[in-house]
Amino acid sequence: MVDKVDLLFYYGGRWVLTPTVIYIKKLTHVWKEYDPDLLSYIDICEEFHEKLGFSKVQQLLLKGPSGRYYLIEGDSGIRTIQTTLSVKSGVLELFAVDEGDDVVPAIDISHNNEPYLVTIDAATEGETSEEENDENESYLVTLDAATEGESSEEENDENEPYPSDYNSEELESFRLEKKREVNDQLDNFKELEKGMSFKNLEEAKRVVSYYSIARKVALRVDKSDSVRVRYKCIVSCPFVCLISEVKKGQGFEIKTLQTKHTCPEAFKNRRATQQALAHYFKKKVQNDPKCKVNEMRKIVDDNFRLNISYSKMKRVKRLVLEKLDGSYVDDFNKLEGYAQELRDNNPGTDVIINISKEALLEHGQRKFLRMYICIQALKSGWRASLRPFIGLDGTFLKGKFKGILLVALGQDSMKHFYPLAWAVMDRETIRTWKWFIELLRNSLGLADGKGLTLMSDMQKGLIGVVGDLLPKAQHRWCAMHLEANWSRSWSGVLMKKMFWWSAWSTYEEEFNDQLKSMGSVSKQAAKDLLWYPPQHWCRAFFDTICKNHSCENNFTESFNKWILEARAKPIIKMLEDIRIKVMKRLKQLEEEGKRWTEEYCPYSIDLYHDFRMIAQGCQVVANGDLGYEVAEGIDRHVVNLATKKCTCRTWDLTGIPCPHAIKALKHDRLEPLNEMHWWYSKEAYLFVYQPKIQPVRGEKFWKIDPSQATQPPQIHKFVGRPKLKRVREKDEARKREGLWSKSRKGLQMTCGNCSDVGHNRRRCPLLQKGRQVLSAPQPSEENELVFIPTPGFVASSSRKTSQQSSQAFNKAIGPSKSKRKNVSKDKVDAIPKRSKNSGKEIVVAPSIATVDEDEVEDGIESEDEDTVFAPKMISEEKTRLQMKKLQQQPIGSRRISFRGDENGASIPTNLPYSPKKLTWKGKACVTSNQLTKDKEKKIGKLKVKRGKH
Repeated sequence: MVDKVDLLFYYGGRWVLTPTVIYIKKLTHVWKEYDPDLLSYIDICEEFHEKLGFSKVQQLLLKGPSGRYYLIEGDSGIRTIQTTLSVKSGVLELFAVDEGDDVVPAIDISHNNEPYLVTIDAATEGETSEEENDENESYLVTLDAATEGESSEEENDENEPYPSDYNSEELESFRLEKKREVNDQLDNFKELEKGMSFKNLEEAKRVVSYYSIARKVALRVDKSDSVRVRYKCIVSCPFVCLISEVKKGQGFEIKTLQTKHTCPEAFKNRRATQQALAHYFKKKVQNDPKCKVNEMRKIVDDNFRLNISYSKMKRVKRLVLEKLDGSYVDDFNKLEGYAQELRDNNPGTDVIINISKEALLEHGQRKFLRMYICIQALKSGWRASLRPFIGLDGTFLKGKFKGILLVALGQDSMKHFYPLAWAVMDRETIRTWKWFIELLRNSLGLADGKGLTLMSDMQKGLIGVVGDLLPKAQHRWCAMHLEANWSRSWSGVLMKKMFWWSAWSTYEEEFNDQLKSMGSVSKQAAKDLLWYPPQHWCRAFFDTICKNHSCENNFTESFNKWILEARAKPIIKMLEDIRIKVMKRLKQLEEEGKRWTEEYCPYSIDLYHDFRMIAQGCQVVANGDLGYEVAEGIDRHVVNLATKKCTCRTWDLTGIPCPHAIKALKHDRLEPLNEMHWWYSKEAYLFVYQPKIQPVRGEKFWKIDPSQATQPPQIHKFVGRPKLKRVREKDEARKREGLWSKSRKGLQMTCGNCSDVGHNRRRCPLLQKGRQVLSAPQPSEENELVFIPTPGFVASSSRKTSQQSSQAFNKAIGPSKSKRKNVSKDKVDAIPKRSKNSGKEIVVAPSIATVDEDEVEDGIESEDEDTVFAPKMISEEKTRLQMKKLQQQPIGSRRISFRGDENGASIPTNLPYSPKKLTWKGKACVTSNQLTKDKEKKIGKLKVKRGKH
């Protein structure tokens, strides 16, 4: 192996491909005495790009001793060179082909046995060698360049038939032209120079258009044909620019240029053509295909003071999107190259691409069907110390070819989502879910699912697939989606609160109490709720292995929102955005964990403090061993410190000592924090984020095989106009003005002036008459005014009473229509309404009659500051746990016993209500699926009987 090597970079010349391949008019750049072990394909390409003016290296070539050129393909080609170096000192001659230039025909260096480095006599840069050998002897390099950037005085006659006529100024101009990039302010286009060259006339016109826009001058075309174009400014302005074809050679250049301007700034510019603006907005629209046309107009107006019409900017966006459609198709052709690059840079990564068998057999086409990715670093993090809890979900893609993105996510101790795998496919069916779960099982080593817990939203076909492929896994259903379906018939804040308290129940007796409480309001609501098996959504029947008591799938929805922008991009750009976001997230969350001051994660510490406050209201009795009876309210729980179990199951579910365990440990003067599960420790958290995703090289380094080009899937058009927004549930939360709010659909309009329903403040009849007071109907013989005070109402002076009742009323029904808030049906009892009693019409109104004019004005001015929106969901911390902290003296009259199998899961029995049965026209019925299952069972029994006989 050689100790040192000199690298010669040849640039500033041109290639001659016929009759033989040679490089003429070359300059040299030297890396002297370079360690060959440190050779890198990326470093060499960056040297050509950064120092020598190449826009992008299309080919990297090495010249052999025989004068033949060899192609270097990535680091594999560099390794081939390193293995053939066998002398003490030598020189490597490197050449590059710039992007847009003709491809040089060359043999791959890995297929050649010629030695690339031989003994030379020129040991230092700038000295001419004294002896030159034949091709069969040692290869001799002649180098007479004393400084970087200067041409050598003596060149090989075969490779240098013409003397070099480039000087340093021309080379610098050439390098700047290569780096002509479009930015927001068009800084690289504010100057034109005589002799500036262009590949074609279209490029020249675009550069002049950008110059006109950046300098805010209105240039006009004086003459234009296929070989030249002349630009002038307005009358009396001396500016002139003539661009014509080069006589000897190819391309165009500026022949005549007068850059002086005496004209004022132009606010309308004909050079701001659709093509120029489309090239300007190319990156923005590609990154955000749903950017607004008015937003694009504002960018041009802010940067260049140009007034572009809405219709013209709309055509510009359409032009960019048409070109973007081409990139959608092109991405599928490069998909195999991207997959191989991902495997090479992250060994152990699973990247699987399926093509359509029908298209391959019928038409002989490779048509994309689905793709699965599971990166090795994420698999390592899963196996390191992540809880065996996986959330499954699917989300729609918004690109040209639509499709579905299926994801599998873990959850760390801080309840952050941890992406495990994702897959792109055409639609969501039983077959696609089965394909995804099979690959996920193989990637993570899930086997039959023993000890695993899955969480999903009851997607199409997923429930049956999980039962078939992971029969021993526990499958939970998202309570939020279940509540959305159930609340179609049973809406309201009270019913929602009862539902969530039922889902949060940790033991069966508490669940039965919540069902009875719901039944006292509506028995049918409780029966409809039990139509969904409680073992899938209630904590009282969950398994206790995964140490995760989550009953909602919110973290998968957070991931879908996290990649919202990426979902509208072409497939490779989308997958790269997801990979980069995940790579950054691993680093950020690891740094967050390193800043923890406690031994355990902040989430577990906060929950532990809540449990400790609840434990203060409990009473404990010890049996002298490791058994304890702890009373909380009417329930008496049993705690076993040896098995770390409590009949309330909170300790079992979360791995964090429950209030009863804390009380028992404190009784024995033990530290409860020491009994917290290891999964919540800082050590376990850092183990999860220790494996890192390795960077992936850019597109130019991918090995793209034309024979593996894949066509995009078929676009399925649906009937009707395409929907831009998904259909939301009736009570589903929306994000408006930065806060969560329920949908306005179905809500009653309430006037902000008179508090009457049916009209808003703008059409209030009192304001139309010029009144500025908020008045309620006055009592009369036919109308009797009844004031209903709010809870905690205390009579006081009229002024103070009015203010208090006004605040209570606003708190009860929320801000008025003028404050961007309507009153829901759940609070209609706080709105003035009429009812008949003994023949008299009674008007029920809030306890407020008038307010001062100043107060009304202040309320209108601060309408956006104090706006209160309905919460996204009922908070467990602010409701259930808060009530437990304020409970009365414990009684402990009801003893709670241990339940559950070896995994801690159980099936509900002896429920106070039974689920609603299916009926058809008043008679009991069964579904077709149930009939099929019953048929299979009967056939199985008959086969068993025949086998016995």
